[in-house]
Amino acid sequence: MRKKREKEETWEPNLIPIMNLVCMLIPFLLLTATFVQYAIINVNAPRFNQAAQQSPPPDRLPLNLTVLITDQGFTVTARGQNLSGGAGAIDASANAGPTIPKKRISGKMDYNYVELGKKVRELKDENEDESQVNIGAERNIDYETIVKVMDSTREDDQGELFPNVVLLGGVM
Repeated sequence: MRKKREKEETWEPNLIPIMNLVCMLIPFLLLTATFVQYAIINVNAPRFNQAAQQSPPPDRLPLNLTVLITDQGFTVTARGQNLSGGAGAIDASANAGPTIPKKRISGKMDYNYVELGKKVRELKDENEDESQVNIGAERNIDYETIVKVMDSTREDDQGELFPNVVLLGGVM
């Protein structure tokens, strides 16, 4: 009997197409990758015992500037009074109305940041020693609006306004 010798063949995979694919994918992925730049906005947490730490001068109440952002506009309060004309306690309800209502800008209703900046500048000129502003918002207000309000209350073209921003939680 004749023995049949089986030929042993070694099979080598062809890696050239895979290497070509990898060499093409790496630059493509690097070019299309989104590189994120993180920005930091400094804000302060509210202090619950702040009144005990700071004693205001007897002849003058602290400013306690508060800007509340609603879907109708900005309600600005200082020294516990709504600056839209009503006196007494802070009232951000629909009865009092906003201090700075929304206005039509480019065909749609938008917040009036210019008027907010003017109002805050008036308050800063009257209270140069104050540096804190409290900002609160309704739940449906987007972050872009909150950041624009923070920018409007921190500084303007004349200089620094209220650099210490405190975000209020659970205001409305």
